[in-house]
Amino acid sequence: MATCIKNFNIYWFGATLLLFWFFFIHAPPVLIQDHAKDRPLLCLHLCCAFSISVACIHNSLLTPSLFDGQAQPFHVWVGRVGLIAGIVSFCAGGYIAWFQQDDLGFATGITIGGLLQLNAARLGYGSIQRCLDRRSTLRLSGLIHTTRASGYLKVKKQLEGDKENGELKQQKDAALQDGWMQYMFS
Repeated sequence: MATCIKNFNIYWFGATLLLFWFFFIHAPPVLIQDHAKDRPLLCLHLCCAFSISVACIHNSLLTPSLFDGQAQPFHVWVGRVGLIAGIVSFCAGGYIAWFQQDDLGFATGITIGGLLQLNAARLGYGSIQRCLDRRSTLRLSGLIHTTRASGYLKVKKQLEGDKENGELKQQKDAALQDGWMQYMFS
């Protein structure tokens, strides 16, 4: 569990507090007043919004490399559920905002927020794909060797103890230095 602490920071804590405030303190009285149980599309939107929020909090805390790679399958599947939930939530929320209420200012603002969330998901997915492409390129060039063990990807060094190992390690580190995190925030 000690390896999980490096991902626990003020941003993660703040986002988690915001999630719990919104979904468990702010929203319930408003939803009860608005008779949300009589609006199934709103319920779908809120369930999907909650799902993507939990997925983001989970995946930012439990990264694929955590616990010697054993967290990777959970990270991947929770991320997939989050991506799908985000798209469904945006579609349902957009329909509700533009066709089931009259406040165009609210509809505009909430739609912009939804579009920003979709763009963040697109950028994250794209950065993951670039990272996987680089890993595949490194694997094909012989700089890294990958094996499947216990259901997760384990990267092993090649040519250990060899004279060329230092040079290969430098090439691998240089190639991986521009990893997916830099693309995620660019």
